[in-house]
Amino acid sequence: MLSLDFPGARLLVDAIDQAVVQGDAAAVANTLRNALCRLIRDPDVRLPGCVFEGASDHYARRELYRSEAHGYSVVAMTWGPGQGASIHDHAGMWCVEGVWQGSLEITPYELMESRDDRYRFESRGTMNAVAGSAGSLIPPHEYHTILNPSDDAIAASLHIYRRPLDACSMFKAIGDGWYARNQRQLALDCTQSSGTACRNCSTVGWGAAPKVRVPPTSRRSTVGWDAAPKVQVPPNARWDLPPHGCVPPYFAALQLLQDSARLPYTARPVRPPVRAAGRSGGIGRRAGLKIRF
Repeated sequence: MLSLDFPGARLLVDAIDQAVVQGDAAAVANTLRNALCRLIRDPDVRLPGCVFEGASDHYARRELYRSEAHGYSVVAMTWGPGQGASIHDHAGMWCVEGVWQGSLEITPYELMESRDDRYRFESRGTMNAVAGSAGSLIPPHEYHTILNPSDDAIAASLHIYRRPLDACSMFKAIGDGWYARNQRQLALDCTQSSGTACRNCSTVGWGAAPKVRVPPTSRRSTVGWDAAPKVQVPPNARWDLPPHGCVPPYFAALQLLQDSARLPYTARPVRPPVRAAGRSGGIGRRAGLKIRF
């Protein structure tokens, strides 16, 4: 069911429907990543104007479509300058998302241990995903942060969830590398442009979702992320999942080193390749990180 119609809505829904019937999460994610890269570039697909209108006190969540036949949900998120989400999960469900406008810094985390309702995470690197790129998140590798690094521009992203995401776990740092978990109920923002009333206009995003604070002496890519490498993700790029399931396949399935026995991922772009390399922040036991697009 569409919350509101927009140009290309049928193209988007048909592509998702064709992907989700595959059943296997990895196959679905792979097909959807390809589809999103294509649809973001398609001039016949234009998201509603409200998707590009930010909120001053939180990032906005607007559900554009919910499938009655397959159960998935399509949510557009709008990130104002400097807005972001701290470490959170997706309640155990897969998600595929693409950057529609602007750029976002995505940092996956690995859950290392839990003890007495406390959780310890390790960063797995930060990616600067620009418009036209798409990636996936498949449990148990679902913990991550998102940040719009711009000081003056709005970013917009499209998220496809296995089921409607009505609640998730948020994690707050409590010291010594440990985090406390807080269950957060999620709400939806208005799906109409400014000044136009709709049935959702009394609800707002994640309530008063906090912005990610950036110390004046730090780069945005290292805030609370253990100086993890910042990797540029080119537009129009999609990424293949690794052959094993033990490395986070989130956003580009970036091949970050978990230990000295594993080699970097190879990311395969749709457009002609561009090489990029970063330095690791001590991930695993190797000092270097090389990513090929």
